[in-house]
Amino acid sequence: MLQKACTETDYYNYADAFLTGLQLDSLYEFSKSCTAEVSFFCDDIQFLRNNVTLVDESIQENFFHKFLNGTGLVGGHFSEISLQCYKFGKSVVEKEK
Repeated sequence: MLQKACTETDYYNYADAFLTGLQLDSLYEFSKSCTAEVSFFCDDIQFLRNNVTLVDESIQENFFHKFLNGTGLVGGHFSEISLQCYKFGKSVVEKEK
Protein backbone atom coordinates (compact mmCIF):
# COMPACT_ATOMS: atom_id res chain seq x y z
CA MET A 1 0.00 0.00 0.00
CA LEU A 2 1.34 3.42 -0.95
CA GLN A 3 1.89 5.98 1.78
CA LYS A 4 1.09 9.70 1.70
CA ALA A 5 3.89 12.21 1.38
CA CYS A 6 5.08 13.69 4.66
CA THR A 7 3.85 17.15 3.71
CA GLU A 8 0.34 15.76 3.29
CA THR A 9 0.08 14.41 6.85
CA ASP A 10 -1.33 15.99 9.99
CA TYR A 11 2.07 15.78 11.69
CA TYR A 12 3.52 18.06 9.03
CA ASN A 13 0.67 20.51 9.56
CA TYR A 14 1.33 20.52 13.32
CA ALA A 15 5.07 21.07 12.84
CA ASP A 16 4.46 23.75 10.22
CA ALA A 17 2.03 25.57 12.51
CA PHE A 18 4.56 25.39 15.35
CA LEU A 19 7.39 26.77 13.20
CA THR A 20 5.12 29.46 11.78
CA GLY A 21 4.19 30.43 15.34
CA LEU A 22 7.86 30.80 16.24
CA GLN A 23 8.19 33.33 13.41
CA LEU A 24 11.79 32.36 12.77
CA ASP A 25 11.66 33.78 9.27
CA SER A 26 11.04 37.27 10.65
CA LEU A 27 14.08 36.99 12.92
CA TYR A 28 16.61 35.00 10.89
CA GLU A 29 17.41 34.54 7.25
CA PHE A 30 17.15 31.14 5.54
CA SER A 31 14.94 29.59 8.25
CA LYS A 32 12.13 28.92 5.80
CA SER A 33 14.42 27.40 3.17
CA CYS A 34 16.11 25.17 5.78
CA THR A 35 12.85 23.79 7.13
CA ALA A 36 11.41 23.43 3.62
CA GLU A 37 14.39 21.37 2.43
CA VAL A 38 14.08 19.05 5.44
CA SER A 39 10.35 18.61 4.80
CA PHE A 40 10.82 17.94 1.10
CA PHE A 41 13.60 15.46 1.86
CA CYS A 42 11.13 13.60 4.07
CA ASP A 43 8.80 13.53 1.05
CA ASP A 44 11.59 12.20 -1.14
CA ILE A 45 12.16 9.32 1.29
CA GLN A 46 8.47 8.49 1.18
CA PHE A 47 8.45 8.63 -2.63
CA LEU A 48 11.37 6.18 -2.69
CA ARG A 49 9.52 3.82 -0.35
CA ASN A 50 6.45 4.03 -2.58
CA ASN A 51 8.61 3.42 -5.64
CA VAL A 52 10.11 0.30 -4.06
CA THR A 53 6.57 -0.94 -3.36
CA LEU A 54 5.54 -0.27 -6.96
CA VAL A 55 8.59 -2.08 -8.34
CA ASP A 56 7.75 -5.15 -6.28
CA GLU A 57 4.08 -5.10 -7.31
CA SER A 58 4.12 -3.87 -10.91
CA ILE A 59 5.42 -5.17 -14.20
CA GLN A 60 5.85 -1.65 -15.59
CA GLU A 61 8.33 -0.61 -12.91
CA ASN A 62 11.83 -2.08 -12.68
CA PHE A 63 15.08 -1.69 -10.74
CA PHE A 64 16.12 1.30 -12.85
CA HIS A 65 13.18 3.28 -11.47
CA LYS A 66 14.44 2.62 -7.94
CA PHE A 67 17.91 3.72 -9.01
CA LEU A 68 16.61 6.97 -10.51
CA ASN A 69 14.51 7.71 -7.46
CA GLY A 70 17.44 6.96 -5.14
CA THR A 71 19.83 9.24 -7.00
CA GLY A 72 17.15 11.93 -7.07
CA LEU A 73 16.84 11.50 -3.32
CA VAL A 74 20.54 12.16 -2.76
CA GLY A 75 20.99 14.81 -5.43
CA GLY A 76 17.76 16.66 -4.72
CA HIS A 77 16.63 18.19 -1.47
CA PHE A 78 19.14 16.20 0.61
CA SER A 79 22.02 18.01 -1.05
CA GLU A 80 20.47 21.38 -0.19
CA ILE A 81 19.83 20.67 3.51
CA SER A 82 23.39 21.21 4.68
CA LEU A 83 23.82 24.44 2.69
CA GLN A 84 20.50 26.03 3.64
CA CYS A 85 20.66 24.99 7.30
CA TYR A 86 24.28 26.17 7.53
CA LYS A 87 23.19 29.57 6.21
CA PHE A 88 20.34 29.57 8.73
CA GLY A 89 22.67 28.67 11.60
CA LYS A 90 25.14 31.33 10.53
CA SER A 91 22.33 33.87 10.45
CA VAL A 92 21.33 32.91 14.00
CA VAL A 93 24.89 33.24 15.28
CA GLU A 94 25.42 36.61 13.60
CA LYS A 95 22.12 37.98 14.89
CA GLU A 96 22.65 36.78 18.47
CA LYS A 97 26.20 38.10 18.86
